[in-house]
Amino acid sequence: MFEIVWTARAAYGLRWRTRLSWKTCWQIASSLAEHSRPDGLSPDEAVRDELSYWGSDHA
Repeated sequence: MFEIVWTARAAYGLRWRTRLSWKTCWQIASSLAEHSRPDGLSPDEAVRDELSYWGSDHA
């Protein structure tokens, strides 16, 4: 149950920051939940890390 809430919060944060579709945000957030949540990151921290990675020269 906690993973669903975490994923929803991350998807909302992505949607708010990027205006991507809800489906795309949910897919990205699900991936973040698998990789970032076990590391103890909050949804907001995970979204910021993801966006800063793609906003740099890695895109």
